[in-house]
Amino acid sequence: MTYDSHYPTSKGQQDEAQANEHKSDALVSVVIPLFNHEKYITETLDSIFAQDHSNIEIILVDDVSTDNSLKLAKDKLASCGVAHIVLENTYNVGVCKTINRGIRAAHGKYTCLIASDDMLAMGRIKRHVKILEECIDPDIVACHGPLQVISEDGTLLGLKGDRAKNKHYDLASIVTKKTNPCLQGCTFITKKLKDFPFDENLFFEDWDFLIRLFLEGYNVLYDEVISAKYRVVPDGVSKQIDKMIEARHDIRNKHFKAIASKDLKLARDFDFTIAFWNFIGISHTGKMKAWTIAFARLLVLNPRAVIFRARDVAWSLKNLIRLKVKVIIRDI
Repeated sequence: MTYDSHYPTSKGQQDEAQANEHKSDALVSVVIPLFNHEKYITETLDSIFAQDHSNIEIILVDDVSTDNSLKLAKDKLASCGVAHIVLENTYNVGVCKTINRGIRAAHGKYTCLIASDDMLAMGRIKRHVKILEECIDPDIVACHGPLQVISEDGTLLGLKGDRAKNKHYDLASIVTKKTNPCLQGCTFITKKLKDFPFDENLFFEDWDFLIRLFLEGYNVLYDEVISAKYRVVPDGVSKQIDKMIEARHDIRNKHFKAIASKDLKLARDFDFTIAFWNFIGISHTGKMKAWTIAFARLLVLNPRAVIFRARDVAWSLKNLIRLKVKVIIRDI
């Protein structure tokens, strides 16, 4: 385990940081889980350096990258003039453990999480801090804004998490994924974030984390301004379909009873949501038999909901056929 810190340590500097906790320039920790993103990490760091909020610390946690990304990050941080900590895992532990390690090291009143291939939007931290500082609701955990989705080369692809027509979140919308506050778009109250560490037994972190928050009665504020740029890359987590399906089943087993105790219908909708997203995921594999079985399961669970999502079903079939044709052409 390697620990590299460039952070104010004098008593006077610590006192000043504590005094600022109650001002709009409160310290904000930006946690970056890093793994093999040498193409993008400098852009990620530049987006943090460009923020107009004056009091920031960067906590970068490397999950044993095998490319040049850690060296690039260290070189960039060495000359940035921003307080930072570099933590290096001794072996690859996955995203949940890596993020948890970064959060534990956070000193800030607020914390942002940003992937090492994504970027914070200009002015995002200052804006979110102002919103959270003015909020008096004790159940609020974070402020969230939509993400600008981009391709590998930075081409704009659309928005993710846009809630312009309905700015409110609740347990039902989280459980059924009708709303999906993306972690990269959230600025958290650090003390509350530390009470909900990510489940290190899961392959991905966000949905389980949000379900736990809302089951406990917490909520998230929505800000309509774009908060980050979210990059879609071929080897991203969302492309690892089998692991995603397994994680969703684990999340179902973990939370079904608690959701059912509050609302049995919602628990059934939770089951359908898991089956539906697994079905969509299978369309990316080109496995026609598995897709057919998953579709039949959806019809058994909730035929009306299947009809309501006919457009998504049609898209998944089109995607499945496209992949099958691609395989056939390749094998000719």
